[in-house]
Amino acid sequence: MSVAALMTVGELAGRTGLSHKQVRELEGRGLIYSVGRSDSNYRLFDETALWCVRTIGELRDLGLTLTEIERLRDHHRSGSEQPLEELFRAILDTVRARLVDQIDGLNATVARIDAFQARSRDISRWTVSQPIPASPALAANRANCRSPDRVTAGARTTWARTKRGTTIRRLGGSRPEEVDSTPICHRAVLPYCRQSRPRPR
Repeated sequence: MSVAALMTVGELAGRTGLSHKQVRELEGRGLIYSVGRSDSNYRLFDETALWCVRTIGELRDLGLTLTEIERLRDHHRSGSEQPLEELFRAILDTVRARLVDQIDGLNATVARIDAFQARSRDISRWTVSQPIPASPALAANRANCRSPDRVTAGARTTWARTKRGTTIRRLGGSRPEEVDSTPICHRAVLPYCRQSRPRPR
């Protein structure tokens, strides 16, 4: 065969629709073989490799994995008395059973979605975006603060560390209270600090 009829990895990939990585993987698994290298040290493939890649593509379209295709190759090489067609049919039965299981799983998921929608037509509660109302007293307090994340209560100042824009306050021994307009589903408050002012890191 003339050198002009040989193909590099890129040319073989272009004629088969595979990526360079996929062609190299097939070669690494021993499913196709190069016939040598060019003067520029590129791998070269002949028409046999092209036929093998197209045959592998047809088997993949039937649902076979590369491991199952390798079983067919190894059986063909071993010279076993078991006909190759018999093994091929057994593998196809396995593939079909696997696909049926996947379809059953997808159908079960679709059934759960249908049941959920029938049970709860209004699913807005699963996508909460209602803002948390701020109390008027705290809104006025924040307006008088020099910093938007500081709350004053008499002579005491409490600083809050926030995440996603949620501000918290602690007045006396009260529990933290969300006061900003962050959606409930995004509420995530970091531990707050009792210091009069957080120290820079």
